[in-house]
This record gives sequence, structure tokens and C-alpha cells, in this order.
Amino acid sequence: MLSRINGELVEHLPFEEAYGKVLRSKSPHFAEFLRYDYRFDPFTNNWNSLQELRDMGVCVEDPLFARVHFVNTAAQGKLREVHALLMQGEDPNSADLSGNTALVMAAANKHPEVVELLVKAGADVNCRDKNVTDTFDIFSTVLSMSAVAVSLHFVNFFHLNLSLFCFH
Repeated sequence: MLSRINGELVEHLPFEEAYGKVLRSKSPHFAEFLRYDYRFDPFTNNWNSLQELRDMGVCVEDPLFARVHFVNTAAQGKLREVHALLMQGEDPNSADLSGNTALVMAAANKHPEVVELLVKAGADVNCRDKNVTDTFDIFSTVLSMSAVAVSLHFVNFFHLNLSLFCFH
């Protein structure tokens, strides 16, 4: 949610009016955004914004931060920590704010042991990041070609099988 434009509070304004303020103000524009997720309170029968709850001092777990942490942990090659997070129920297909999955980031940062763990945990080997890069693209460009022991005629574009890759 757009909260402020050039320091002026606009979150209470209709979109058209806030947009008009942007058009009328001089560049560069400084915009501040707030993220409003809501949680249902069964005792009051109301929906409360998580931001309001945080402002009141309520500790609110944010699943987005957990996913980002998981992807970063995989990207750093922390095998034991990735395993522990998977055992706690983390989704092996979790993506960070940029749309990069744990599998893509582990592959891009040359952590084959983490890639193997994620695949065994059910990570989608056909996943693509926001740049339309898939795990095959990463393996074929990041790892040396001698490490990629596969003939292209065996690779089905839609059914990439990571067992075809040999890590040394």
C-alpha cells in the first residue's frame, strides 16, 4: 500500500487522488510503501492488519520472512540448516522477494548437496525465476561443462531430471 509521497501521508486517499499528487509533484519522487496483511481474530470477529498488531507490540510471525530466510540459507549452502527448516515444514519450492527459489539459488551458488536435498524434498526441478532462468540454465552456465554429464538429446525441456547431472 502506498503510504507517503514526498513525505506527505496519502494512504487514506483514493488511488486517483494519490496518483494526481505524484503527477503534480516535482521529480524525483520519494514514495513509502507499507505492507498490509491481515489476520482474523476469532474473539472479536474482526480482521486486524498485521502492521497494526506490530505497532501495538504484538509479536507476529511473518511467513514471507521465513521463506526469504530459507532461500538465503540454501543460497549459502548451509545443508544442515536447510534440512532442519525442511523438517520444520518449510516448502522446498519457497521463493524470495525476487521470485528466486531455494533450488535455483543453491544451484547458482554451486551447492550440489543442497540441490540434491531440495530435489529429494520435492522441489520442482522445472521451476523458473523471474528472469525465466531454470535449473538447467544455471547448471549449464555456472558449473563447468565437464561437470554437466548430459547429452542435450536426452534432456526433455519440460521434464528435467537432475539425476543426469554428475557433480565432482
